[in-house]
This record gives sequence, structure tokens and C-alpha cells, in this order.
Amino acid sequence: MNKLFGSSDKTTFDNVWKFINKRTSGEYLTSASWIRKYVQNHPLYKHDSVISNELAFDLVTALTSISEGTLQDPNFPKIF
Repeated sequence: MNKLFGSSDKTTFDNVWKFINKRTSGEYLTSASWIRKYVQNHPLYKHDSVISNELAFDLVTALTSISEGTLQDPNFPKIF
């Protein structure tokens, strides 16, 4: 093992590196792509470029749940 990094540092680095590779290859959606897909597939979206308050609330709730770990999404894996 390198003297500068412990085994947990290497594991963290490897996880981040895998995430970056999958994001850049298109295997994982970018945050912007995920939001567009979420909005376009939401039942309240009328495809008129208007985001209703209810849809915005659902979007923020979904993103908050993902960041808190209560909603799992393969595009946002836990890497730390």
C-alpha cells in the first residue's frame, strides 16, 4: 500500500473513479438529464414547458430523498 494513502482512501478513490467513469460513459445520467427525464415522465407534466407547483414539489422531494438515502436510484449510487 502506498505510504500516502490508507486502504480506506484507496477504496474511496476507486469508488469515485468508477462513478466518474460510469457518468462520463453515459451509464449514469447526469443530474440535469435525470431532472429532465423525471419531469418529462411525471404524470402532471403537460409538455408545455411549465412546471407546476405540485410537480416542482415532487421533484424536490425525490431529490431530497435520494440525497438522504431514503430513495435509491441507480444514477446516484452511494459512493462514500
